[in-house]
Amino acid sequence: NLQDKWFLLLNPEAGSGKGRKMLPWIESALRKARVAYSVYLTRSPGDAINAAEKAINQGYEKIIAAGGDGTFHEVCNGIIRQKRIPSADVMLALIPIGTGNDWPKTWNISTNIQTAVSLLLQPRTQVLPAGRI
Repeated sequence: NLQDKWFLLLNPEAGSGKGRKMLPWIESALRKARVAYSVYLTRSPGDAINAAEKAINQGYEKIIAAGGDGTFHEVCNGIIRQKRIPSADVMLALIPIGTGNDWPKTWNISTNIQTAVSLLLQPRTQVLPAGRI
């Protein structure tokens, strides 16, 4: 059932290539925590928008954005763009592996992979409004 499975959307170029190096660690932490997931590696700028939208249209309702602020921004746009379910019904988690990590700093999100994965098991959710310009 895809509604119970997380869609890990990882930018391998995040953090000057740190994303590619962190993938085995992220997958190990997910397996250790017994988190069901599928993984998708972005290929180019804008790809995370389409991948998030497609994943939700396929039935995923839980997405992990692993990357920097740009990756997170694109995933948010994909969630907003899809029309299958209300955007507020999509659970979005973040594993920050970018260079600046402004979003995680603002929301006090840990950059520790084990901590980020443990939060998937006991999520504290909050609905955040998204605006249009």
